[in-house]
Amino acid sequence: MPPHNPFHRSGAPAGDVSSARRNCQSSDRADGVRTPGPGGANPLTQADALGHEIQIDDLGGGTPAGQGIHRTGAIYGLQAPTAFPARPPGEWNTYLIETAGPKIKVTLNDVLVNDYTSTRQQNGFLALQVHSFPSKIQFRNLQVK
Repeated sequence: MPPHNPFHRSGAPAGDVSSARRNCQSSDRADGVRTPGPGGANPLTQADALGHEIQIDDLGGGTPAGQGIHRTGAIYGLQAPTAFPARPPGEWNTYLIETAGPKIKVTLNDVLVNDYTSTRQQNGFLALQVHSFPSKIQFRNLQVK
């Protein structure tokens, strides 16, 4: 089994992402999509501190558990979603994640759920994350423009 928090990141740094469309289906575990963030020797730790994670977790895992800032559609640990139109685990959800400078917009199943202005790093690598066993997530039809 892969180590805790394995993720796949883009091969080259990115800046503004006009649209990142992802169809995903997940178990109810903490997975995510990382918007442009730093690389470096320990990119996951740096991404947590300096970048952004668009959360995929119907249960809102994290410390403390169950908070909106840890639920699907949240900018993890920074801003909770304003709505929760996620489909049940095992069904496909569609995300549109837009970044322009400090602005991050998250649309989940055609509902704008997060409109956030960040003071964190605004360029770097895109990444897909699976948190840990027994978490299961699938991505399909990934588009980055």
